[in-house]
Amino acid sequence: MTVLLALSSLAQSSFAGGPEVVNLQQNAIRFEATTYALAYLVPESPLGSPDLNGDGDRTDWVLHVTDVRTRVTSNFGLAADLTGALSAAGRWIAFLVDEGFQGHTDLNGDGDASDQVLHLYESRRGRMINLGVAATSFELGEQFLAFSLSEAKQGAVDRNGDGDTSDQILQAFELPSLRPVSFGLATGPGNYQLRGERIAFGVFEGAQTASDLNADGDVLDLVLHVAKPRTGAVVNLKRALPLVRGFELEPPLLGYRVNEDAQRMDANGDGDRLDEVMEVFDFDSGRTHPLLLACVQFDLSAEGAALLVFEQAQGGLDLNGDGDALDRVLFAWSPSAGTPRNLGQATSALFALAGASLAYLVDERAQASDLNGDGDLGDFVAHVHDLPTGATRNVALGCTDLRIDGVRLVLRVGESQQGVDLSGNGLATDFVLHLTDLATGTTTNLGLAASLGLQLHRRTLAFSRSEPGNGLDLNGDGDALDPVVHLLDLPTGALTNLGLASDLSVVPTPLVLREGTLLLQVAERLQGGVDLNGDGDALDSILHAVLGVPR
Repeated sequence: MTVLLALSSLAQSSFAGGPEVVNLQQNAIRFEATTYALAYLVPESPLGSPDLNGDGDRTDWVLHVTDVRTRVTSNFGLAADLTGALSAAGRWIAFLVDEGFQGHTDLNGDGDASDQVLHLYESRRGRMINLGVAATSFELGEQFLAFSLSEAKQGAVDRNGDGDTSDQILQAFELPSLRPVSFGLATGPGNYQLRGERIAFGVFEGAQTASDLNADGDVLDLVLHVAKPRTGAVVNLKRALPLVRGFELEPPLLGYRVNEDAQRMDANGDGDRLDEVMEVFDFDSGRTHPLLLACVQFDLSAEGAALLVFEQAQGGLDLNGDGDALDRVLFAWSPSAGTPRNLGQATSALFALAGASLAYLVDERAQASDLNGDGDLGDFVAHVHDLPTGATRNVALGCTDLRIDGVRLVLRVGESQQGVDLSGNGLATDFVLHLTDLATGTTTNLGLAASLGLQLHRRTLAFSRSEPGNGLDLNGDGDALDPVVHLLDLPTGALTNLGLASDLSVVPTPLVLREGTLLLQVAERLQGGVDLNGDGDALDSILHAVLGVPR
């Protein structure tokens, strides 16, 4: 079932020479955007909504797609599974259709209607493709679609030669040809990652013909492999992983944590086998770099790694010189440096690596040092580290959130952490945006109080500006209580007020910024009680698209 709705019938507004706002008039559970299309899941409701997929009930989440060029919305009448998995890359949109929610229709030809079947939408030509495979998860890229195929749900066929049909097998489709690729190896949701033309994944030994894949004498482990879907070539790195995905792929680098107990080795030399120790594999050189550090969290870029090391797990060493071994201390590594560099600072879990630039927040209390000069030790203070030079700069601002893109750093600074009014409203209770130029080191107070949920993509920062923090009615509803969405063009400093109050409760994020398009849910109750979808009330959060965002 396909229903077309001309976007010209929807509310639109535009700014002189700037982006265009389109009210899609739908509440949405999930939403994504490509260059060509907007994709979103619309929930049916027993209280008055239509049956959007024609299955006789009103309990489903149904995919809608809006073509950005023609401004036509299509309801394909397909009900997503309960995870609401929806992904977009390039011209492609992928999602799972639940046969049970789709009128108990057999979509993969296995004779039942109990599966979640993978579908792919090609937005350039506007075609929906039923791939006919029962999947438990998927990862979408511009060149490949990787997924875990359920043997039991796909005709009960043994696809890895272990004599049973209870496994989940890693497979892929090449795009746009849809050529299938099977690796014949058992994996599962969350245990694989696709980046470009490479896949990293863990293989369960017990599900893979009970094979000892890391040569430790048992068949109990999750063992790291890498593959090239274009050729089907697979390499076993023979390293046991944590059961919760402990790897990150950013070609040409693959970072991962080795589970010492499962690998039966003391990888960091602290006399026990209780840790998860960091290694990096370089695809270009084929070399494995053992970093010899017990890592609790890490971030990876194509140029290096940042890893958080727990002192107690690293032999009880005092890594930041504060006289105890209770902290989590940040290290930085690059292939050219070879050895990880101890930054000597106790760091919060909030840090991010973009290219060769690392931004992080130092915990003053754990570091026993006042780093922003406000006379207390209660703050988390922003720092920037450059991997090639080893230089570290203290930005000296207490922060709650940060975004970095390798050129600039955006900080959400707490006035209470700084002990000063940064937005000029006479109070010191707001969170105010600051911008740091990584090349010059210059930091500028933008004077804009912002809520959580910053989105940084190329040259544009999208954020919800706090009306109370700025003392202004920014969406014209007669109060100054709302989070109103703004766009900041970072190179020019041009600020655009969209006049829309964002629903900050939307998960996983209230704002989605992709390739020139911003998607957000506007809360009717915060938008002056206006009925934005014509259902007679003002209780909903309604999806809006902002087209033509600078990029």
